[in-house]
Amino acid sequence: MQEFLREKSPEAAFRARDTIVASLNSLIDFPEANRPVSEVPGHRELVIKFGSGGYVARYHYTFGSDVVVLFVKHQRDVV
Repeated sequence: MQEFLREKSPEAAFRARDTIVASLNSLIDFPEANRPVSEVPGHRELVIKFGSGGYVARYHYTFGSDVVVLFVKHQRDVV
């Protein structure tokens, strides 16, 4: 992700990284605030807005456990 953006605009790559990290940090305090993935118990998705599109982070969380980020993908790459 960052490689693709870096080729187009180094500044955009840094902004994307900072936006994603800030959004993932919100999971520390609010891990249950995002939409559950209905077909996989314990999995949730965090939508991260960036520019005209954004990213989706899927993570695993069950009450009282750690948050485990499974992936972060561009919204166009998520099926």
